[in-house]
Amino acid sequence: MSMGGRKKRGCTRGVGLNKINNVLDKKMEINISTKEGRPTNAVQSVKLSNELGMIVRNILPVKPRWTKLTEVEMQITFDKLKQKLDVKGLRTDEEVCASIKKLLSLKSKDQRYRLHMYYLNHGKDSKPSTVSMTERIDLCTYWSKEKIHGSHDSRTCEDVVLRTCMAEGPFTF
Repeated sequence: MSMGGRKKRGCTRGVGLNKINNVLDKKMEINISTKEGRPTNAVQSVKLSNELGMIVRNILPVKPRWTKLTEVEMQITFDKLKQKLDVKGLRTDEEVCASIKKLLSLKSKDQRYRLHMYYLNHGKDSKPSTVSMTERIDLCTYWSKEKIHGSHDSRTCEDVVLRTCMAEGPFTF
């Protein structure tokens, strides 16, 4: 007996922006305020944030530090953003470029944090589906180094997990 046959909803990320672009017959314009560093219009701000989040999750490689991204990787990111949105001054205005890079760095930091929590909770055994094997190996070796826990404390990641479990009390099933 087949389990298929029922139509599922499917991925809905970016569908709203695609509909807006189809209705307008052009890409949505995004005007970034140089004073605030983000769009002042609420719809523009939401669409820019969603698109940057998808770019960070799907295209941008996860590196231990934001500064380790190459110029080629940033260029690919800007090209992908330009495919979906018409950001005024993306290539010409330095303040707009700096604002976009700042937003991307915050999204990248959030992605790294989520992967780090996944690493602490699940260890090296299970692989998250969002990163490649080489990125996973690089991040696991980075997180397993003692220096990231501070110079005053030389605990390993396993010690941190063990102490956290002990602080929460006995396990209940």
